[in-house]
Amino acid sequence: MATSGSYNYQLTASNIVTEAAENLGIIEAGGTVSSSDSATLLRTLNIIVKEHSGSADGAPGVKNFHRQRVHLFLTPGQSTYEIGPTNARATTLYGKTTLTTAASSGSSAFLITSNEDETTFPGTTVTMTNADYVGIEQSDGTVHWTTISGTPGASMSTSDSSTADASAGALVWWFTSKSQRLLEIESALLRDSENTDTPLEIYKEAKQYDQGIADKLADGQPGALLVEYLRTTTRVTFNSQPDDGTHTVVLTGLYPAEDYDADEDIAFPQEWFGFLALEVTLRSCVKYGVKWTQEMQLNYKLAEKRALGTNPENTLLYFQCGEAG
Repeated sequence: MATSGSYNYQLTASNIVTEAAENLGIIEAGGTVSSSDSATLLRTLNIIVKEHSGSADGAPGVKNFHRQRVHLFLTPGQSTYEIGPTNARATTLYGKTTLTTAASSGSSAFLITSNEDETTFPGTTVTMTNADYVGIEQSDGTVHWTTISGTPGASMSTSDSSTADASAGALVWWFTSKSQRLLEIESALLRDSENTDTPLEIYKEAKQYDQGIADKLADGQPGALLVEYLRTTTRVTFNSQPDDGTHTVVLTGLYPAEDYDADEDIAFPQEWFGFLALEVTLRSCVKYGVKWTQEMQLNYKLAEKRALGTNPENTLLYFQCGEAG
């Protein structure tokens, strides 16, 4: 008999809720969850996935499904940035092009080489759209940040006029969505306009910045950054004030889990589906007066081991029992 040849099995948040309701005995197998029970279990699911966003759950694997690279656009003279949906100029995806002709200070219409970019993120086409954030390199060394007005073609209109002249060939960056906060930053790079990367040191303790940097207002190329994880943003502070607005910082780290409504797909690997359903079951037992049985505990621990053990890290260093020398 032929196999299915299919590998795209997917569960929605509603499927997880139904699985948990069946485990709890709220409904019979194949039954329909009431709207009130669905809302209760969905709330529990959202709490759980938020807890599994970072690395604190002890997952030994590298959480590729929660990893993102966030690109932070620097501003000369500004050393501190808060990354989050209402703050810094940071995004997970952006496009880059150039001006085809020079533009004078006070311009709000620019001729551009292309309104698409296929090279910054190979395999992905990034297209300019109305209301995108856009930065234009200016001749005085600053970058004029504003938003796109209308749908660009060979020309691009902006909502705010430029503050200085811009040369032909000047760089133009754009992006649609600001980044969410990062829950953990694993690596940091300083990237210049030619895509040459320089590693940045990440301070692990605040005193490395507080006591180790004598002149915190010095201008220059950053070499290190302090990371502070706040409630709704991630604050990064560089050891110097950037002096080049064409540089970006690439931060690789763990991204928050998405919010879930009933009909949305679960953005976890397939190996996590059973574990999430059983964890919703476990958290809901007290609410529904259901006894957590030995069989349920066995199923839960098996599912937990398989989920948290997905994609384990490999190492050449290990310990082995043996006789003393």
